Amino acid sequence: MRTRLGQLVTQLTRPRRKNGGENWTRSGVGRAFEIARIRCRRWGYAGDDDVLSDRRLADPKDRIQVYELVSDALADSQRGHYAESIQKLQQAEKAEKDSLPVHYLLALNYYRQSDFPAAVKEFKVALKLSPGLLAGQLLSGSFLHEIGDWDQAIVALRRTLELDPTNFSAAL
Repeated sequence: MRTRLGQLVTQLTRPRRKNGGENWTRSGVGRAFEIARIRCRRWGYAGDDDVLSDRRLADPKDRIQVYELVSDALADSQRGHYAESIQKLQQAEKAEKDSLPVHYLLALNYYRQSDFPAAVKEFKVALKLSPGLLAGQLLSGSFLHEIGDWDQAIVALRRTLELDPTNFSAAL
């Protein structure tokens, strides 16, 4: 199927001349194909790169489930039901392993339960996914301070100051 799709994409996107006139890709079929590519990218079924890349994209329908789990977990966390929130976030993590919001919220919930080592672990994952996450750097430094890992706390807080030299909390 992948081979047939590749041949079709090559055939439909190859510039051709029709009757020595206009470029075939500007015709109705070529335009319809381009619209379909744009829509597939917008809906998450194709990336910005080549349509036939081996990169696996999340199915948008699965992302709805993750969104609902994260939304429910956030509501639980705001009500102080941290264990329930963590449980929902762990379910969301199974569906979408590299989700920055999931790991960030897990870290905050672990912190609120005073499980500092688990909070630091989740923040490390979040920072690996988004190294420039300012709040993550600051909170990671605070969590490392809480567990007594002074050297790593200093590294995290210095990184925070690199990202935002005016951050009073990190400087303090």
